[in-house]
Amino acid sequence: MTLLKPFNQKDEKQEKHIPVFLENKIQIGSELHPMTEEHHIEFIQAISEDKKCIKTKFLNINQEPSMTINVNDNYNSAFEYCNIHGLWHGEQ
Repeated sequence: MTLLKPFNQKDEKQEKHIPVFLENKIQIGSELHPMTEEHHIEFIQAISEDKKCIKTKFLNINQEPSMTINVNDNYNSAFEYCNIHGLWHGEQ
C-alpha cells in the first residue's frame, strides 16, 4: 500500500482538479473535469470541520464530477482522485 499525498496547487493547468465548494455541492474544477474512459475522477470525498461527517461518492464514466452535500454538516474539506493525476485536495 502506498501513502498518497494530495496536491492542492492552484495554477491554470491544474485548476480542473481542485474540489470547488458551491452552495449545496462540491464539483471538481471551476470548469468541470473531463469524465472519459481515459481520463476521469474515480471518487470525491467530503469531510466536515469537526471530522465527524465523511461522505464519499464513487463516480462512473460520463457522470458529472460533483456531489451534493448537506450544508448543515459543515463540510469544509474535500478530496478527489483522478485516474491520471492522482489525489487532490480543496478547502472551503
